[in-house]
Parts: sequence; C-alpha cells; structure tokens
Amino acid sequence: MLGRGVQGPQFWAVSAGPPTMRLLVLDLQSGPFTRVVLEVDADVAASVIAAVPSR
Repeated sequence: MLGRGVQGPQFWAVSAGPPTMRLLVLDLQSGPFTRVVLEVDADVAASVIAAVPSR
C-alpha cells in the first residue's frame, strides 16, 4: 500500500474493509519504515496497549 506524499517504505497491517475502518497511522522518524498503519478496534488506546508486549 502507498500513503499519499510519504517517501520511503511503509508497513500496512489492515484487512480490506469499508472506508469507516479505524486506522492508527504512525509516522516514524527512524527505523526500517517511514510509516506504519494498523487496523484498530473502536478503543484505540486499548488496541495500542494490547499490541505492546508487557515486560
């Protein structure tokens, strides 16, 4: 997938769906990707917390 106006590699983890699908877009300043796009539940904060491994 390509994001408009984004230069560099992107990682998209989303399924095909309606335009109302909730996405979390992270524009990164370093690392292998310029942008990461993730499909999230209605509760974005809970989705992010669930995705981060606990220590």
